[in-house]
Amino acid sequence: MAEPTIICPNCKNEIKLTESLAAPLIESTRRDYEQRLAQKDLDLAGREKSLRDGQAALSKAKETLETQVSEASADRQAQSRDGETRIMVVCSAFRARKEGYPNLTVKKIPKAVLARCEWGHDDYSLQVQNLPKAPPRPGQQEMALV
Repeated sequence: MAEPTIICPNCKNEIKLTESLAAPLIESTRRDYEQRLAQKDLDLAGREKSLRDGQAALSKAKETLETQVSEASADRQAQSRDGETRIMVVCSAFRARKEGYPNLTVKKIPKAVLARCEWGHDDYSLQVQNLPKAPPRPGQQEMALV
């Protein structure tokens, strides 16, 4: 088997690639490869951490929502037992003293929900136009406009 050779770009002479000449090239290539591999490992670790943080935040938001749902359910059950009217206020902040109002329940809006809300509009109504007429249900008579 013939030894590998390289051609000099300046003088165009053919140089046999012996171990003594190839060792620095191989070492340089190995170091470059190891650096790239280490950088990819760091990038992957960062992505995994970001994913874990997102999952933790999602789990916390889910727990908060489940707690609020169970509290609301308990409030409805208490209301039906007491026979009195209860009022639930859902807001980002409540600055009044709620102790003087036994039938008032105050719930804070979670930050995850607040971040997705739109604020500062005068009119939140939807402009829906040109809706197709729904077909009559079986057994339903159509109304004639006079």
